[in-house]
Amino acid sequence: FPGWGVGGILSPQHLHPSAWAVVDLVGDELLLVEGSTAAVAGWLAERSTTLTTLTLTRDGGFPSVVVRAAISPHRAIATMLNTGGRHTEFSSGAVPGLGLAGAASVRLGGGVSGADVLGAEVGEAALLVGGQEVRVPSLALRASMHDPQGLVGMNVLRGTVVAVSADMSRPVLWQVPASGR
Repeated sequence: FPGWGVGGILSPQHLHPSAWAVVDLVGDELLLVEGSTAAVAGWLAERSTTLTTLTLTRDGGFPSVVVRAAISPHRAIATMLNTGGRHTEFSSGAVPGLGLAGAASVRLGGGVSGADVLGAEVGEAALLVGGQEVRVPSLALRASMHDPQGLVGMNVLRGTVVAVSADMSRPVLWQVPASGR
């Protein structure tokens, strides 16, 4: 996020061994907060009355920030809240029927190896997560992806607040616009 003076936050859950890392993409803040899940969720709700706080079970099969989410009307899959990524990307196999056929291939970014990550932008979509619908302004599909098969990037995370802990048993607290849009 060079425009914000931040090079990227790939693993906010590893910033502190016991505190919650609060990545506030509304107020452009990074905070470390101590407290129970209920206390931090309450504090977040008091801080921003225009956002709805989702309490999401973290997928213990992944060391990163992974929760269950779906692109409507498809089934929920393991999906990373990727504060280090630009785009919201799903494997084409996770959203049958949207497909890549006829879509122009675009460079979505670069992998850790430096290789181009290619896919196709297929337009607006709705992300279903924690019983809430969240607007995806532009969904990108890839022919294949390593697990997890879904990534929520900054095109969705901007304007929200993510709180996560190094403790895998704690949930992810994600504040999204109250309307979901």
